[in-house]
Parts: sequence; C-alpha cells; structure tokens
Amino acid sequence: MVRIKITGSYFFLFLVWNLFLALIPFAISTYLVSKPEISKVRLFLWATVWLLFLPNAPYIVTDLVHLKLHNPFWGWFDVLLLVSFAINGLLLYFLSL
Repeated sequence: MVRIKITGSYFFLFLVWNLFLALIPFAISTYLVSKPEISKVRLFLWATVWLLFLPNAPYIVTDLVHLKLHNPFWGWFDVLLLVSFAINGLLLYFLSL
C-alpha cells in the first residue's frame, strides 16, 4: 500500500491476491489439524480443495519476473516487496504441508 500511495501505480496489487490464494491451503490444513474427528468423505473433499490451491503458494516466487529496474531507488523497494511476498508464500506452502 505504501508503494501505491507513493508512486500511484497499482501494478503490484496482484501480489495481495496471490498471497490470499496461498493462504487458502494453509487455512484448510490448520482447520483439518484442529478437527479431532472428521468423516472420510469430508476429509477427501477438503484434501482435494487443499491440493487444488496448494500450487498457488510457491507460485508467488515466479512473480519475480515482474521486476524491472528502471529507477534504482524504486528497484530496491520493488525487490524488497517481491521477495517479502515470495518468502511469505513459501512459508505458507511449507506450513500447510
């Protein structure tokens, strides 16, 4: 949000959506761990949804291709922004496993 406020560019707003998609398998796995008993049918359905959303978590690393170093100052800010989202996506991926 700071980058949007300063530069007026909404280009990296897709990172928030990608991080939300990475949060879904983590939320599902956290929910399943907290349930003491769950039927096999529900477990299968939740596991299917978990598996469908799981690739979104490490996919954030591929967003590093959007890095363009036009201005050296904003380039470092963009590197920090993209790497922080990528690390969070990988962390959510490993925690959901």
